This record gives sequence, structure tokens and C-alpha cells, in this order.
Amino acid sequence: MEGLANLGINIQSLIIYIVNFGILVLVLNRYLFKPLAGFLDKRQNNIKHSLEEANTIQVEFQKKLNEIQEEKVLVEKKLNQELSNLRSFVESKRTEMLKEIEQQRSEMISKAQNEVDEMKMDAFESSRDDLNKFIKIALSKIVSENISEDAINKSFESSWNQFTKNSK
Repeated sequence: MEGLANLGINIQSLIIYIVNFGILVLVLNRYLFKPLAGFLDKRQNNIKHSLEEANTIQVEFQKKLNEIQEEKVLVEKKLNQELSNLRSFVESKRTEMLKEIEQQRSEMISKAQNEVDEMKMDAFESSRDDLNKFIKIALSKIVSENISEDAINKSFESSWNQFTKNSK
């Protein structure tokens, strides 16, 4: 111990220093290191929990994104199918309407032709009497009373009927 005293180290002071240092370590451990370690552990657990939660949210988000993309594909397919069906429907309706229009056009042409024929016949009928009188007068003058008027009327009726059959 004298060797320590020669170096200027007092044993009592050294013991006091060691005790003080021990007390300081105990106090720091109890009031600083343990709360700080607890805080750091709590913080580490919070960060770990937040990362796990973030990963869970990311996985859920990815699942939702995949579901939405699948739903989008299904909706696009459905819309394309409906569009195709609509185009087919429109094309069939267009074809149907064209057939109907063609049929109506044919009916109108036929009806117009019938009306023209009727008008022609009406014109013939209305001019028949005038023509009949003219022909009677002309034939009477040509034949000069050699043929009776009844024979002329019968001949005219027969000729007229043959003419109207041929004109139809």
C-alpha cells in the first residue's frame, strides 16, 4: 500500500471514489438507463408494430388492387360483349327495316301501278261513250244505212271488250 501512497493515491479516497462510482452507476441505471432502455424498447416495438401494420396494409392494398384489376377486366369483357350484342341487334334491326322498306316500296309501286291502270281504264270508259258516238256516226255515214244501228252497237261492244282484255 505504500506503493500506492508513493504514487499519491490514498486508499480511503479510492474506496470513497469506488463507492461514489457504484452509487452513481446505481442511480444512473435506475433513473436514466432503465427508463431510457424501456423507452427505446417501447419505441422499437412501436416501429416493429408500425412496419408489420404497414406490411399488412400493403398486402391488403395489393389484394384490393388485384381485385379491382380483375373486376376491371371482367367489366371490360362484359361491356365488349354488350357492345357486340348491341351491334348485332342494330345490324339485325337495320336489315329488318331495309326489308320492310323494300316491301313497302314494292307495295307502293304495285299500288301506284294499279291506280294508273284504273285511271287508264277510267279514261277509256269515260271516252268510250264519246268514241262510240263518233264511230257510229262515222260508220253510219260510210255504210250509209246498209247496216242497222243495233249491229253496229253489238260490234262496238264486242270490239271494246276485246280491246280492254288486251290492254290489261
